[in-house]
Amino acid sequence: NNNNNNNNNNNNNNNNNDDEFVVENLEEKTFQMPVKIYTPEKGEGPFPCLIWYHGGGFCIGSIDDYVYEVICRDIANQVGCVVVSVEYRLAPEYKFPTQIEDAYNALTWVYNNSEHLNINPNLLAVGGDSAGGSLSAVMSIMTRDRGGPGLKHQLLIYPCMTNPLTDDVQSHVKYYDGPLLSHDIITWFMDQLFDDMTVGLNHHYVKLLENPDLSLLPPATIINALHDPLSDHGSLYAQKLEENNIPVTHSVYRKSIHGFFGSQLGESSEAMAEACAALRDSFGIDKIVY
Repeated sequence: NNNNNNNNNNNNNNNNNDDEFVVENLEEKTFQMPVKIYTPEKGEGPFPCLIWYHGGGFCIGSIDDYVYEVICRDIANQVGCVVVSVEYRLAPEYKFPTQIEDAYNALTWVYNNSEHLNINPNLLAVGGDSAGGSLSAVMSIMTRDRGGPGLKHQLLIYPCMTNPLTDDVQSHVKYYDGPLLSHDIITWFMDQLFDDMTVGLNHHYVKLLENPDLSLLPPATIINALHDPLSDHGSLYAQKLEENNIPVTHSVYRKSIHGFFGSQLGESSEAMAEACAALRDSFGIDKIVY
């Protein structure tokens, strides 16, 4: 169920084993989805595994972006887990829900190939920033509903958890013009993503805050930047998870803007430390490896 592409891409400054594989989409045989696999420098495995989904409004971004290489290497080494970074297909060439199905394909591929990847299939987590955070939250629900791989944790970095274009969320109004992520930019992303924006923004995998069943989900760590139109999404979703008895930690970094995670600026290191500590705890790892 998978096609090994090239796994000799070890040219990096951190001496990590960065392997590139290709996930074969079982429903569309013509499509192959690249993933990058980061193995921690210490330990022999089988390792826990974080499946990482990058941000970019479902329209931009790549596993080859420097910031995501830094994020994935840091998590692999600080947690002591394998990180699989997923190159899901992007809009506007591929409309919603392609991104969700690609993300789930990658999750099941990791589980089905756990022995080959030297990971423990019982110690899986999902995580991502912005659009990738949204995908991670959806994966937690989707794998529950489809009887897919069990997850130990969901790491949600400033995710979008409901229609981001309304005026009934305070941070939408307060940070209408950004910084960085503005209402106009979000509108452009949504227009690229959906064939029909009105229908798409009401999809149950978009309006996660309105999901009637958030029970039996993995524990969550939600990280937000204060100066971000999506800031309130985290607090609102944390409240919903708590109402469903899901363990959740929510932090708001008060000096930061959307996109700060992994930037190596400001509060980025503190947020990375929090994320890695949460993953170590969920995997039962006692100490920092790196």
